Amino acid sequence: MKKLIAGIVFALGLMGAAWYFLMPRGPIVPYDAKRDRAFIIDMFKKNWYILITDYSPDFDVPYMLDQRAPSGKRGRGDTGLLIRRTYLEQGEPVGFIIYYPRGLKLGQLLFLAVDEQHRRKGIARKLANYAIEDMKARGMLGIKMTTRTENTKAQNLYESLGFKQLWTDGAYVNYEKIF
Repeated sequence: MKKLIAGIVFALGLMGAAWYFLMPRGPIVPYDAKRDRAFIIDMFKKNWYILITDYSPDFDVPYMLDQRAPSGKRGRGDTGLLIRRTYLEQGEPVGFIIYYPRGLKLGQLLFLAVDEQHRRKGIARKLANYAIEDMKARGMLGIKMTTRTENTKAQNLYESLGFKQLWTDGAYVNYEKIF
């Protein structure tokens, strides 16, 4: 039994390493503070209403980025969890996605935004698909996300990617995609 478990763990490790090295290195790259921090903070300033819920008016974007903390609040003990990816065009950030493993088997898509001048090019879809594939490779069984009810463009995107609506409270819509 121990050999079987060791074999499974070894195989999963090989699959993870293969995924890491074979994943396309195109325009979606890991977050780099020097290159991306100012862009992402500016995107939050321009799109605060869409990106931040009413339940988090004191969300600290620089803290979230620097500490990789999903809550964006000091003292919550959730640092180091976020996966931050940036979409580049000609070496400059034009979009980003932030997500994390919320539990042992469920991911959470936290933020997805594309600069207004670069929308309608499929960048948001590419970022969302990247996060979905990354969560699958990390062993997640599904991913959740929430958006405002009036953000119909985002809802259309998520539904086209196979997300199913779980609930709405009139202000927000919660979605889930099971892999």
